[in-house]
Amino acid sequence: IYTRGNAEEAALWAREKNYKSLAIVTAGFHLPRAMLEISALLPDRVLYPYRAGLPLGEQLFHGRFSTLYAIILEAVKYMAALVRLNVSKRFSDAANVG
Repeated sequence: IYTRGNAEEAALWAREKNYKSLAIVTAGFHLPRAMLEISALLPDRVLYPYRAGLPLGEQLFHGRFSTLYAIILEAVKYMAALVRLNVSKRFSDAANVG
């Protein structure tokens, strides 16, 4: 299971059910990428982000250094998703013009 696949599945489900809004619930450090992916697929829906789990500072305070690794990895994945979505949009826009 991966973020983009989850977003695709959620988007299909939301369209089938004709939902106009969705609550997006995931770990706080993962929320920006989850929102990026699903908002690209459902630009006409209202999305409500909700952080699950402990706040980041509390996780790090309690010695969860694996969280720090996950945050760094998530930042890289977020940037990759941002690039992928922007490149896809540019190619799509160019195809529609030409």
